[in-house]
Amino acid sequence: MAKLKKYIAEAVKEELETEEAVSLLLRQMTHKYIAEQKKLFDKKHAKSDKQFQAPSSKTEIKETLLHIFNRFQFAIPHIKIANQPPLSTEQKLLINWDFEGINIHKESLKLSTYFKNALNTSKNYDIANKHEPNEYNLDQIPVWNEMKKFKNFQQMSHPIRCQLAELGYDPTQLNLLNIYDVANLIKKHNSENPKNQMQCQRTRFLKMFAACYGDEFIQKSKMLGREKIAKDFIEYIDYLGTDKRISDERWAELLQASSYYSVHHKKNRQFAYELDDYSKINDFSNLALCYHEPYHTVLHNPQVMDLNSNIVYFGSFRPEFQIVRDPERERQYMRGNLPINPKGRNGNG
Repeated sequence: MAKLKKYIAEAVKEELETEEAVSLLLRQMTHKYIAEQKKLFDKKHAKSDKQFQAPSSKTEIKETLLHIFNRFQFAIPHIKIANQPPLSTEQKLLINWDFEGINIHKESLKLSTYFKNALNTSKNYDIANKHEPNEYNLDQIPVWNEMKKFKNFQQMSHPIRCQLAELGYDPTQLNLLNIYDVANLIKKHNSENPKNQMQCQRTRFLKMFAACYGDEFIQKSKMLGREKIAKDFIEYIDYLGTDKRISDERWAELLQASSYYSVHHKKNRQFAYELDDYSKINDFSNLALCYHEPYHTVLHNPQVMDLNSNIVYFGSFRPEFQIVRDPERERQYMRGNLPINPKGRNGNG
């Protein structure tokens, strides 16, 4: 037991030292850091002829970071697959909406002319529910063939048909609808049905993570001095997508905790075209929770890195404090056998 404690203590010490070193290296690459160093240099050497030189070149910093990456072997530089067809604008939108939710705010500027006319007609005339929801064959909407590849959009098929019926939209004119028209219908459904809205993949992943890995996450975070932040983050996840009441002060604390974490795509969204099926880019198996600084940052800067596929939580460079994905546990969660307990499944907050 004494040897184990000593080993953990040494591992924690090395991790914190590496975290500090990497954070400094990343700062040294920023224009702000270089400007600050130049200001200090000029102040110190105001009366000399010495010329300022950046502390380290970006090439040197990149080489040092890659040495750290190779040492811990948590990721490898991404290698683009040549001659891959790029994603269309619509496909990129669908990936982002599936992951983050329908988050556009100026979609009214891109609605189709026919859909705009239908909206105006429904406001001025009593044509609501002129048609039944089952009269709408969504396959006639050109973009639906892409949308239905995503499970979250699939689950919106009935709500979309209900919204069309409520609008009194002509079922024979579905071929005129564009991607923003359909997004408008989903947003309207979400606003009218907060308890049954389309849940984004980011929230679904966080719910799964809290249920499957919450205890281990808090335990490993405690070793690195992040227990309070980790517990608040798990509680934050518990409130997502619900109408549970919480004080403004407490919610502000939970939001602050959430700012320390990011959901990362192991294969970045920009490379979704490299998959056999681009719509799988937001699947749980391609997502990982990251502690933001410097861990999430180093996966994107100074170059794109592919995080090991078996890591589901990347909050340390040393593997002792990472969390390895457990597919069977995730399957149990999908079957409804692992509900979230914001205080940990053992009940000990």
